[in-house]
Amino acid sequence: MWFSDSCKAPWLWGPTMASRSMLDHFSALKDPRQSWRVVYPLPEIPLLVLCATLSGMEDFVEIRLWGDLRLEFLRRFLPYERGLPAHDTLKGLSGISCTGERLNLTPPRLE
Repeated sequence: MWFSDSCKAPWLWGPTMASRSMLDHFSALKDPRQSWRVVYPLPEIPLLVLCATLSGMEDFVEIRLWGDLRLEFLRRFLPYERGLPAHDTLKGLSGISCTGERLNLTPPRLE
């Protein structure tokens, strides 16, 4: 293999590795929203934001546009049954409280 055993990234390989995958961590987040108002499941939001940010998107408008172009890719990991939330919904969800702490989904500034 091109990598050594000491360089394995368990978050990349998924649940078959001894460590939990990134999706497991997203699913473990407690959703403080009222369940009857939830349209987009919480794990779908950080997956979208993370993938788009790693692809160079810098704000929620770009993140949404990236998601529109790559929805089939995202659906390989989670269902996205209702599609993607609007950019203003993404921005609103970036400040929800998660066990008393702010769940920061704001993309970092790339300089």
